[in-house]
Amino acid sequence: MKAKNLLNQTLKQFIVCASALLLLATPLFYLLTKYYYAEDMIDIIEAVHQG
Repeated sequence: MKAKNLLNQTLKQFIVCASALLLLATPLFYLLTKYYYAEDMIDIIEAVHQG
């Protein structure tokens, strides 16, 4: 029974940590895609090359 209890405890900790990491990373990902979107960057690079 102890091994199963330890496994459940470890699994719960993993789920909590993974959820927290995803919740913290979501706003960062949103800001990165909002301000540094690839197509916008391509337009900026082309505009710089054209002058």
